[in-house]
Amino acid sequence: MFQFTARQWRTILRAGVTVAFISAAISTLASDAGGQRYFAALFGLVVGVLAFALVVVVREWVWNSRLAELRFSVFSIINLGLNALAILTAVQLSAALFGIQPRARTLIAAGLIAVGFTAWFTVDSFFGKGVLIGLLTGKYHHPRYENRIFLFADLADSTPLAQSLGDLRYHTLLNELFKTVGPSIERYSGSVHRYLGDEVIVTWTWEAGIQDAACLRCAIAILDAIRNAETHFRDEYGVAPRLRIGLHGGEVVTGEMSGIKREIVFSGDAVNTTARIQSVASERDRSLVISEDLLGALGPGSDVSLEPLGSFQLKGRVDRTELFAVTGPLA
Repeated sequence: MFQFTARQWRTILRAGVTVAFISAAISTLASDAGGQRYFAALFGLVVGVLAFALVVVVREWVWNSRLAELRFSVFSIINLGLNALAILTAVQLSAALFGIQPRARTLIAAGLIAVGFTAWFTVDSFFGKGVLIGLLTGKYHHPRYENRIFLFADLADSTPLAQSLGDLRYHTLLNELFKTVGPSIERYSGSVHRYLGDEVIVTWTWEAGIQDAACLRCAIAILDAIRNAETHFRDEYGVAPRLRIGLHGGEVVTGEMSGIKREIVFSGDAVNTTARIQSVASERDRSLVISEDLLGALGPGSDVSLEPLGSFQLKGRVDRTELFAVTGPLA
């Protein structure tokens, strides 16, 4: 919790500045004409900064606490209450600092903003980071080519595990497993595209995944998180789960699929190749396998110990693909 990367800090700073200026603008427009507007703008600016900071703290704490394990309805109510408390606290602290009494309409506006924050973060978590804004803006209403990076992570020995634990307990293990790796994915700005049984698919835009080797760092952080939780899983389920990860990137077609269910989907060689690379990781019993193409694009930020696995004729590809197993941490 609160272990942000430099990229995340920059994103938080930009968002905080935006919220602060929006708050200042709203406060100015709601004030009386004349010199009071400068006072109102400063008041709104302070409210925006404090409110944003408190909401970030609440979000990090709530989503990384046991509260996130509650049923959706209960969690949403608690989350809404905490966000409202954070924003109202920001208003009251700012009012005390300026020696004024906040108006009723200011408190009502703060409550509505709290509802908006809560709704946005909650819905965004269901779609996957960045998907909601893509749907709302229509960015992918018409399919388009783009370069993306994909991480496929699959649970090793899933069939015997399911048989030994039983279906219900096996589902509980998967749920805990994916929650364990969640903070690592978020820390390195990955977006969970989909859960497929015992597999999770994570994606980045090419720029976001390449920057400071974020995708590779994320994969290593995921494996570290599972190792750190080994004792818990052994005590709870009698087994230490292992993941097999494939990493690759390239050009895909990104677009909406609509109908009774609407979502953003990716199709193309890069997606299929990543799935094949993950299969190689399973067949060769390696924790993390990456393509030469992606490894070369990562540059100096990907200084890891590697084991060459050779050249593979992956299904669906004309050219052979050089693959490497990552055997050591980033330097």
